[in-house]
Amino acid sequence: MIYRNNESPLILTHLRSPNHREFLYSIIFLLLVAGYLVRTHLLFVSRASSKLQKKFRNVKSLMIPSSMTELQKLLDRYSTSESNSFWLKNLFLVALEQLGYSLEKIRGSAFGGNMLGPAYGDGCIQRYPALYGSDDRIQACMAELGVPLTKEIGFHQYDVYGNLLGLLGAHPVTPVVSLHHLDVVNPIFPGKTRVQGLKNLFESVKLDSASIIQQSICYNEKQYWSISVSWGFVVQIIRGVISPRELEMPTRTFLNWYRRDGYTAYAFNTRPVSKHPGQKPFMYYMTTTKYDEKRRQVIGVYKHDKESHQHCTWKSDPPEKLDSIFVLKSPDSSR
Repeated sequence: MIYRNNESPLILTHLRSPNHREFLYSIIFLLLVAGYLVRTHLLFVSRASSKLQKKFRNVKSLMIPSSMTELQKLLDRYSTSESNSFWLKNLFLVALEQLGYSLEKIRGSAFGGNMLGPAYGDGCIQRYPALYGSDDRIQACMAELGVPLTKEIGFHQYDVYGNLLGLLGAHPVTPVVSLHHLDVVNPIFPGKTRVQGLKNLFESVKLDSASIIQQSICYNEKQYWSISVSWGFVVQIIRGVISPRELEMPTRTFLNWYRRDGYTAYAFNTRPVSKHPGQKPFMYYMTTTKYDEKRRQVIGVYKHDKESHQHCTWKSDPPEKLDSIFVLKSPDSSR
């Protein structure tokens, strides 16, 4: 036999020993176990992927052309020909791209008596440790460059948990463009899954996307009721007369993303959920909606959510005897 690199024939002798055979068997066994675990993992990933694809198909069905109408209207307000204006070509990257462009443009030039070097961006971000998320910090740095923030209240980038009733039930009179973190909040309609709730909401979006969940306020003088209508979503009836200013303020049915911060960390005003049994709202959620050709109006049916209410000594009649509410509305795409 020829031994290369001064290899010793003792190697063959050692491999034939019982201990080394057991070692080889152990390795083969571990390889089999690893192969089984990999196969099991791949099967798990395959099943999870199929479930995600099914969910994506359900969500994709909501991406109808009418749902993009309000977004297109908003983008059309930002003309590319206007000087010093931002065109929202890419809603999620425009702020970051513009910041990088601005920093490159003014790098090395004077700004307020100081020189802006390559480290300006990092330094600016580090000056705002209390701000959560890149969007807040980018906005703060853009403000330092003299670029103001244009607020579009139809975008909802709220980082919250829980029930969105307080937010969606008091939406201002402006078209809704986006909703945020629907994967972690409760389904917007009780008794339905998240996807089912969105499909139910989009039945109204198809008929009048410009008016979806916008709030209207009215009063029943005879019954002494305050009524808040979030079109296509919910009707709330509250006993007593509550001022429009208070009804327009979202109730805190939701939780802050950082729960230890509480409601004081919100970027908007809120009001607490009333603990008085007489002022607990009676909820009527939209179940069906259709367009009436004769009336030329959209008719929505809102069913009473049979939620228990504590006894109230107020003399005003409770609206719990009402089983359904019909809301008639003329489509208005010019909003």
